[in-house]
Amino acid sequence: MSSVESSPVAEPAQPPRLSVVSGDITEEELAALTVVVMATGSYAPPPKTEPGPRSQARAFVRRALLALPNIPGPGSWRRKR
Repeated sequence: MSSVESSPVAEPAQPPRLSVVSGDITEEELAALTVVVMATGSYAPPPKTEPGPRSQARAFVRRALLALPNIPGPGSWRRKR
């Protein structure tokens, strides 16, 4: 059998996501506040700002389902019916 040493991994110091700046709250109140803040989704990753290929394809499918004309542009000859 070999012994495995557990070495502490140095993690970069991050500022706390939530801090109480005034008042004296109990641990239960702090836990409740943390649950509410986390439930609001305020820590969700920001949405993508640039549309991906799937969202661009969805636009063409939607236009086809609504019988709207194609938009001229690169590759428009492929979309021609």
